[in-house]
Amino acid sequence: MIFHFFSNSPVDKKEWIIFMKKTIIIYLLLITAHALLFTGCKKDDSPVNNTTPTAQIIPLSVDNSWQYANTLYDTSGNIVQQFNSVNKIIGDTIINGKRWYYFDKNALYFSVSQDGYYFRDQYASDSLKEKLTYKYPCNKYDTYSYWQVANCDTAITVARKTYNCIFYKYRMKTSDSFGQADVFIKPGIGIIKIIGYGYIPNLPIFQWHVTELTDYNIK
Repeated sequence: MIFHFFSNSPVDKKEWIIFMKKTIIIYLLLITAHALLFTGCKKDDSPVNNTTPTAQIIPLSVDNSWQYANTLYDTSGNIVQQFNSVNKIIGDTIINGKRWYYFDKNALYFSVSQDGYYFRDQYASDSLKEKLTYKYPCNKYDTYSYWQVANCDTAITVARKTYNCIFYKYRMKTSDSFGQADVFIKPGIGIIKIIGYGYIPNLPIFQWHVTELTDYNIK
């Protein structure tokens, strides 16, 4: 599930910024973005291991928390807003014998299974209630739903540290809905970077937000 900006009518700039900030916060809950802050420039030399994978692509445990640096852009590529956000897992629950974690008990739930990272929308229909978000273990060019594994070992630098990440692409566009994002994940740490794209009719697809890891606390 990816949130998008799709409108046929003029939008006031202030309203647009508020909309984008709220959207990113919800969007980050969906992808459980993770962050890490270092004072020096370091490199993670360990490649992504898909033969003997890390137990959890995104570590889920109560009290785990992640901080984000977010930047919003307009259709011309100008920075509109910058802000920080925090996600913290506040609890877990058992549903149908499976443990799910949540940031907000009334919103979405998250879990890790043998084939990857799932989210659960308790208000969706049964066929859409649970969905695989990040397949793991995975291979390059694996495709499922609107997702594709673009690469299994992509170097991404944030906060002066370089991580070798799995690169997931989300591409969805229909007559009335749009969603595109590039998501970079370091297994065992979580999402390192997200680039989200927006679409307004009669304009090119544009980069509307970038989220980068800044700090985290995981067990």
